[in-house]
Amino acid sequence: MEVKNQKKAWLYLLPVLIVLAVFTFYPIIMSFVWAFLEGYRLNTPISGVGIQNFIEIFKAEDVIIGNNFLRALQNTAIIAFVTVPCSTILALLISVALNSIKPLQKALQTIYFLPYITNTLAIGAVFALIFSNPTQTSGGIVNDILKMMGLSQIHWTDGSNYPASLALVCIYDIWSGLPFKILIILGALQSVNKQCYEAAKIDGTPRRRVLWRITVPLISPTLSYLLITGFIGAFKEYNSIIGLFSTGGEKTPKMGANNFMLTIVGIVYQYIDAGTATQIGNYGVAAAGALVLFAIIMVLTSINLYVSKKKVHY
Repeated sequence: MEVKNQKKAWLYLLPVLIVLAVFTFYPIIMSFVWAFLEGYRLNTPISGVGIQNFIEIFKAEDVIIGNNFLRALQNTAIIAFVTVPCSTILALLISVALNSIKPLQKALQTIYFLPYITNTLAIGAVFALIFSNPTQTSGGIVNDILKMMGLSQIHWTDGSNYPASLALVCIYDIWSGLPFKILIILGALQSVNKQCYEAAKIDGTPRRRVLWRITVPLISPTLSYLLITGFIGAFKEYNSIIGLFSTGGEKTPKMGANNFMLTIVGIVYQYIDAGTATQIGNYGVAAAGALVLFAIIMVLTSINLYVSKKKVHY
């Protein structure tokens, strides 16, 4: 009877396993293979097997598409290490506030969750309009406000002000990352034993101390999960950059003037689509870039898991 049930279970799982094998496992395996095939393109024979693709990806400038991998790595790292902690802390504070407000709590949760179900590119386009560059007539809502206050207007998206462009990406990512984190943290807060708060109230413990000494340790597994998944998502940053900085009209959209806001995932796409009429894409170098990103994410995840064992209370 047990063997029969196992066969049924495998039969039910078979469609999912087939989809995973075709669209997940096979691409992962082929990425490892292509990364070591030198000169691999769709219509060009390989020139050898080795690590030349990894050397190529770290070159200062690529002669075909002018991409700088080290710049992409810098952009991605700054975005990840700024947005993930900031959005997690903000989500924690907002969730604690929402959890203590009973009237309209469900309505406020819905409002905060709306950005999560909105298309990323659409939101990026709206942000690009709000933070558009100054012109003779108008410079977007933000620049118009700065102008009314007598302050200098800011070039957000044209590549002339790199810190402002980077700040815009961070603002967007923090804002777009809040809904999911608020929802998850709210669920964790509602499972906290209320007796802990009652004991703290009897002892006259300040609210700030209750937050950092009771609430945070009790929901630390949830916070750890959000940090790990947040860093994984931040290092795969791509869509928001396209929405904010793409000028449109290209097969692979430029991420700002001269790709100044390039990210690691963006450079992988650029290498895939780069080439000439006779040489289409450089899949070997693109796969090497994907493996470098995989290694970075794996190292960061391992560090997060190690820290979690020391700091997280289960």
